[in-house]
Amino acid sequence: MSLIPDDTQVMDVFRKTGAFREGVFEHPAGYFTSFYFQIPLALRYADNARRLGVSLSRVLRRSRELVSALPSVSIVAPGPGGVPVAFEVRQALRAEQTFWSEREGGEYRFRQYNEIKPGQKCVIVDDIARSGDAVRKVHDLIASAGGDVLAVAVLVRLSTAKLDLPDTLPVYSLVEFEATKYEKPEACPTWHEGVTVERVRF
Repeated sequence: MSLIPDDTQVMDVFRKTGAFREGVFEHPAGYFTSFYFQIPLALRYADNARRLGVSLSRVLRRSRELVSALPSVSIVAPGPGGVPVAFEVRQALRAEQTFWSEREGGEYRFRQYNEIKPGQKCVIVDDIARSGDAVRKVHDLIASAGGDVLAVAVLVRLSTAKLDLPDTLPVYSLVEFEATKYEKPEACPTWHEGVTVERVRF
């Protein structure tokens, strides 16, 4: 894998580990897709987590503001799926610390006693942006506490991810994936008679 792999190389890792699957998938919201990402299946292998995290850190170095703020930067994951990526990015950037938010009663919160301080420099890192909701809510959580988000980076960003972030905030990804939703399973291009429709949890 090159210093910054192209999307074909990254997708090859996902395919080999089952982190990317093709078929017909039913989502909790009631729509169907011809693909499904489960990035943790790739990250369970230490070499993959390291390579992908380091690659994302190299993309992040395009942000001059971020580079100039190092090492006094906190790497923040919106949830558990992004934690392995966040730890690898922190180590590669030699940033100050890593922490993550958790959903409690439908709301995103940081763990007790882990408070954002005014002026604290943060980078939001996640494995995948599907709708963009988690990234957006964690950005607002940091901003409301007086923190400063310098950049957002994800391994995969679906075209359905509407982040609704400030225009000046750089958003990086290793893969930009065109995602199409279908109302019926037979509308999926991967549909054929006898195909098994798999239900996914998120």
